[in-house]
Amino acid sequence: MMTRQTLIPTWLGLVMGAMMLFMLHRQIMSPEPLDLTALLVFVGAHAVAALVLLAAPFTASPRLRAWLARVHRPSRQHATLMLGGAALGGAMLHVFLHGFGH
Repeated sequence: MMTRQTLIPTWLGLVMGAMMLFMLHRQIMSPEPLDLTALLVFVGAHAVAALVLLAAPFTASPRLRAWLARVHRPSRQHATLMLGGAALGGAMLHVFLHGFGH
């Protein structure tokens, strides 16, 4: 049975995987040449956002730290569920749009 602790990370990963595939697909399949600068800015912005989110619990006020500990408790299982959901979302979207033969 899926609980809240497994359903939310899986669902969010699924949605984010589909969104990332859509954004990357638009970059690659654009009729114009691949804009390497835009792609690097895209990847860089996500890297900066990840670093900020990882540093937030260590630099936050005690009150915010307590709220983060209550609301979001990332663990290896949490990351596995999100990455698994992202892979599943990307794969489902790709098969839906292109089928198995592309």
